[in-house]
Amino acid sequence: MKVIRRASSEDWSALWPLLREMGARRAYDDVHVQFDRILHDRSHLLAVASDKQKLLGYSWVQNYGLHLRAGFCTARMHDLFVKPEYRRRGVARKLFDYVKEWVEEENITYLQWQANLRSAGFYEALGLETITDPDSEHPFYEIEFE
Repeated sequence: MKVIRRASSEDWSALWPLLREMGARRAYDDVHVQFDRILHDRSHLLAVASDKQKLLGYSWVQNYGLHLRAGFCTARMHDLFVKPEYRRRGVARKLFDYVKEWVEEENITYLQWQANLRSAGFYEALGLETITDPDSEHPFYEIEFE
């Protein structure tokens, strides 16, 4: 059974390989320090998908807080990653739904992110359209919550 939940400090050793696969370029110790900071910062959501004792994927979102002039909050989804062997099994959709629930709970107005071209089909299957040129190397997406 797939479980989506907030990451905890116990997830670090299983999360590090996923971060590397996603493209982490910083040193292990530096990323570990940042991971600990994110876990304790309520403006971030670091969620993991697990199946028993394995991590299948993760998502990371940051609430940038109240806009000075406009008075609304915008969050950016930095990562949504599922290990290749678990793709097309509903894991990414569950992680994305968890992100959207958090955005709504936090009264965030906009969720924004850029995807790579390989994942654009996933977002299209969810009924989302790019805001920028869909042929762009990193299409931009935005959802407005009311």
